[in-house]
Amino acid sequence: MRPELPRALYRQRLDRLLKARHAAGLDALLIYADREHSANLAWLTGFDPRFEEALLVLCAGETPTLLAGPENLGRAQKSAIEVEVRLYPPFGLMGQDRSQTPALEEVLSHAGIARNHRVGVLGWKFFGPYEALKPETWLETPSFIADTLRKIVGPEGRVVNANGLLATVALGTPRGP
Repeated sequence: MRPELPRALYRQRLDRLLKARHAAGLDALLIYADREHSANLAWLTGFDPRFEEALLVLCAGETPTLLAGPENLGRAQKSAIEVEVRLYPPFGLMGQDRSQTPALEEVLSHAGIARNHRVGVLGWKFFGPYEALKPETWLETPSFIADTLRKIVGPEGRVVNANGLLATVALGTPRGP
């Protein structure tokens, strides 16, 4: 039998992450996960998207939105934190019907992402000054997600790598966006 962590532990993790989000001056956090890079999402929600991709959207004052493809909808609905689960067909396996796919811009806006927001994106690693002149702008998530976020928030908004923020919350390691 697989050991289960108490739901209260996941809620505590979420509360700590939301406080860190606020302290970092971020309006929203997005956690992207795929088969190989799902630890951050699983740590926060207990949901591991083994067969496809998933995206958790955390906006101030909103119920978290969890996007999943058809294979993971049932598993996503069993998240250890309260989430609004939405079907997002492009996160599913190839060859499935995608004719009813909502525009990603609409989905993210509905989840609370708005113009002028400062959005932290969490994938699986952060970068430092030895790797890039502006490491906070390097995202290891698919470009269609990053491009859509940047379009929504506009030139006055900001989309940044926030993986260091989660490391701070999970491990107590001082890193931030």
